Amino acid sequence: MEKHERCIMTLKWQNGALSNYDYLLYLNSLADRTVNDLTQYPVFPWVVADYTSSTLDLSNSNTFRDLTKPIGALNPERLLKLQDRYNEMNEPKFLYGSHYSTPGFVLFYLVRKYPQYMLCLQNGRFDHPDRMFNSISDAWRNVLNNMSDFKELVPEFYDTDQSGDFLSNKFAIDFGIRHDGRKVGDVELPQWASSPVDFISKLRQALESDYVSNNLHHWIDLIFGYKQNGTEAIKANNVFYYLCYEGAVDLNNVRDWNQRHALEVQIMEFGQIPKQIFEKPHPPKTCSLIKDFQQFGLLPNIEQYWNWNNLSILKLFTTTIHRDTATSVKISEDMQTVWSVGHDAMLKVHCISTQKQIRNVVVQGFPVKFNDIILPSIYTSTALIATMHGSLIVYDIDCCRITDDFRAHEDSISCLAWSKNGFLITGSSDCTVRIWKTPQAPWTKIELITSLKAELEHENKVTSLALSADNKLLATGTDVGEIFLWSFLDYSFIQQIPGHSDSVNKLSFSRDCSKLLSCSDDCCFKVFDSNSGLELYTNTLQCSLKTLAWDGYHVFVGGEDGNMYLWDLEKFELIKKVPTHSGGLLNMDVSNDGSMIATTGKDRYVYVWKTSFDT
Repeated sequence: MEKHERCIMTLKWQNGALSNYDYLLYLNSLADRTVNDLTQYPVFPWVVADYTSSTLDLSNSNTFRDLTKPIGALNPERLLKLQDRYNEMNEPKFLYGSHYSTPGFVLFYLVRKYPQYMLCLQNGRFDHPDRMFNSISDAWRNVLNNMSDFKELVPEFYDTDQSGDFLSNKFAIDFGIRHDGRKVGDVELPQWASSPVDFISKLRQALESDYVSNNLHHWIDLIFGYKQNGTEAIKANNVFYYLCYEGAVDLNNVRDWNQRHALEVQIMEFGQIPKQIFEKPHPPKTCSLIKDFQQFGLLPNIEQYWNWNNLSILKLFTTTIHRDTATSVKISEDMQTVWSVGHDAMLKVHCISTQKQIRNVVVQGFPVKFNDIILPSIYTSTALIATMHGSLIVYDIDCCRITDDFRAHEDSISCLAWSKNGFLITGSSDCTVRIWKTPQAPWTKIELITSLKAELEHENKVTSLALSADNKLLATGTDVGEIFLWSFLDYSFIQQIPGHSDSVNKLSFSRDCSKLLSCSDDCCFKVFDSNSGLELYTNTLQCSLKTLAWDGYHVFVGGEDGNMYLWDLEKFELIKKVPTHSGGLLNMDVSNDGSMIATTGKDRYVYVWKTSFDT
């Protein structure tokens, strides 16, 4: 169970749903390190290497510390001396006789906040004034050059909630006079920080920066992972005194109580390597922390960040009403028209620029309900329509005629998907998904589809499906909440992933194909990792969720209550609820550029909405 949870948290971090700060706190807790134990206090890395400039340039890689190396290996001259000493040692050898985290080092940083603990540690005295934590730049200089100083940082350096209160001598304690006559007071900050609050804020920005996000997994390997000990630790110049390692000495076999006490004191007070969490290289982060509308980093070249709180959803126009429930809607790829079908067996086409209906077609001879519609290509006026009696209708809107219809399933066709390389996927209440190869170009001459390439059998009615943008993965959902992943390359079954407790109403892959979204009658909206199938996030609302759509920036979910819900996937929280239909919101589509949303509902209306953002 712990491994499963760890995998989920790692995936969240990789996908930008968990900050570097929160992930490091999580790893420390897994390694049994807690702020309640000075001997095993959480350890955080130095990430900034520039404490002398007047401004902190986070776009410059030279601003940052090399996270592929332990602190002791950052200075090559010092490392060479340490290696010479190491080579002359008898076993057990070590490079660093001092650890990166000890009770003394923790209180070195926090003495102004917890002076009483330092007094307990040092028999009622503070350290010599010149050895205290007086300056950020001096502390960094020491860990780079001193032959016995290899300490990392504590989480307080990145905790914006505490505002850097450990940097100020708020109790006005007399810590003594330094050799230059200056009294020990507040910690001296670098020029680029105007206050403790500003200093912590900028360090936190540095911790969440692209550079650190791209390299933090290397530091995790050193502290919590496979480079922590053994041959890999030797290769990485990451070898500490043997008593720092868990299990190095079996104290129960030490019969001499004085010797045992001495070992216990040394282990407690001179640093302990965290419990090893990872035995293989830690995976890198695939994208930075999601910011505003940069959801999961799916569109990395965004030049402008949008603010969720400035998003407005304005009704652009309302189309002519259907005679029965409007079940499906699509915006054409050129964003010129909106197509809709319903249980009234009508196909309607609306011009977006004129906001007028340009086609209103009753498909003659087919008094059946339509479930879904897809538009195969921007170059055609052809629509593929799924019916409740198992037929697939190919309709040419320009000629106002059916160009093809055939019995695709033995029961109602519930969902459709299309690949631009000419494959049609149909899902049905007959518990099958069928994959058809359609004629190649030109798309205007789609004829009777006779080439059935594959049939994917299910034990329950298929209610939804989604094809990844790279045409490699197919996801299918059923009326009992199951979700299955299939290879679209050879149509083989990959895995069943944790689904829902009720019908899966909509599935959608992210543009980079790494994530799968789902919504269900069980009122849950979920995000899965499409490679591992692990659930990254779930949220439960107060109504059945019928549909969802996203364009890479933001996610829209439609509910049985008629509302459109907007999600911020950085914080995994609901940002807005927009009333749309008087009945349930059943289907929606988002334009390619995200500027328009079309919705259908039980109230029989089709609405087109315009999204606007104030920067």
